[in-house]
Amino acid sequence: MGTKFSFWAYGILAIAAFGMLLYVLTSMSGKPEIGSPLLNLSTFIIVMFIIYMFVKILLGRRII
Repeated sequence: MGTKFSFWAYGILAIAAFGMLLYVLTSMSGKPEIGSPLLNLSTFIIVMFIIYMFVKILLGRRII
């Protein structure tokens, strides 16, 4: 019994990675206040993805 992963979830992680890349680029250009909301959004997306994966595993094993 394996765990199947959704490709849309990896697409959301790709968006978070792109947001982090934009944050790094704006920080390197000397304007971190422009990219700060992108970093906050990317962090939120990653935390929600981790929670999603744990819930998916727990529901697959019928613990919850």
